[in-house]
Amino acid sequence: MDKKILNEVNRSREIMGLGQLITEAAEYKYPVKGAGELKDWFGKLERKIKKIYPNGISSIPGYDDLITKFDQKKVPAKGLPNFEVTAKAIVVAIAMNMGWKKFVEALENDHTFKLEETPQTVQVKGEGILTRGKIRVGKVDIQGRHKNATSSTYQLISYTNGYNLRHFAAGGDSGWDTKEMNDEGFLDYTTGPSSVGPYLYLYAAEFGGKETAADGEDITDTQKGYKATGHYETDYASGDSTPDEKLVAKAVKEILTMFPEDVADKLDLFTLKAGASANWGSEETLPDSEGRGDTGYAEGNEGKNQKLAFDRGNNFMMAVNKGLKSQNHPGFDNYEVQWVVKGQDKSSQFIDLMLDIDKKDKIVTRNIGTVISGQKTIKTGKNTIARFEIKLSDGSF
Repeated sequence: MDKKILNEVNRSREIMGLGQLITEAAEYKYPVKGAGELKDWFGKLERKIKKIYPNGISSIPGYDDLITKFDQKKVPAKGLPNFEVTAKAIVVAIAMNMGWKKFVEALENDHTFKLEETPQTVQVKGEGILTRGKIRVGKVDIQGRHKNATSSTYQLISYTNGYNLRHFAAGGDSGWDTKEMNDEGFLDYTTGPSSVGPYLYLYAAEFGGKETAADGEDITDTQKGYKATGHYETDYASGDSTPDEKLVAKAVKEILTMFPEDVADKLDLFTLKAGASANWGSEETLPDSEGRGDTGYAEGNEGKNQKLAFDRGNNFMMAVNKGLKSQNHPGFDNYEVQWVVKGQDKSSQFIDLMLDIDKKDKIVTRNIGTVISGQKTIKTGKNTIARFEIKLSDGSF
């Protein structure tokens, strides 16, 4: 083929590939990001406010209400410490949005925190809420097949709260207001949050349809148990750290069962163990040892063997993460390998994901709300979420 034509063909392929990457990148929108200082600024703000309130932020009128509604309920929020909304985070977000000087001036003028809670009916399907776009871990998936979707209630609330708090703290507007997002029963996350006002909106799950339910019917579900050990005996060749594909596939299956997406998102650190024998050839017996993380540059046979134990665990977890993500699971990018060197035979070689959990059958009782219509009792598929509007008493931000 003519060289010039070949170059044009290759260039066209590159352009097509770039277009595909852009398209793929565009499928995920509105990630939770920004305002990482939320967990760090409370102490600084506390010192400033003590000039007005000697006992600090906790003595500001309305602060106790924030604690009652959020700290005691453990309301989820993506991107915050422990994945939870706290009264502290709310105060810092408001102060960052207003600017510290304006915020302090408002308190000097006796303005207080004001919290308005209203129940909002949402349409549910199974364990999720109907959405346009699917709420994933910290983002919105707007691929074609997710135009009409069901999003995990935990994921939806955690994402929405995390986005709104961090976005608001970074100087943005209120973020997502689900009250304004209803589209034929679906909460529409595909067009982005609208500028709906100067207030901060947060959410909590309150299922049971309490506003529309005249009475209720208890339904008992049985969730079948699953036994997983996560401990796999391995048979590496001497000095080898390449994971066994069959064991990787087994680990992926067990993790998907034990740690589905909404559970995995709550884990800050995934820990696994990996072992190597203390036998280093026929002429040398190494001492038993153990440690955490990459051993770095390994000196001597003892160091090399410790590095081998770490590599076996690290390579195994990288392969597992790849398998999880191919199943649309977030995986565990933040993991730690605990390595162990012990024993003199192959039984000392192992991978342990520490999944030794017996998920015994759980009896789950849930209340299905009902509405009375004439002489008929009609089951509803609706539930409510609590919508919180937070502001200063003068509406100054």
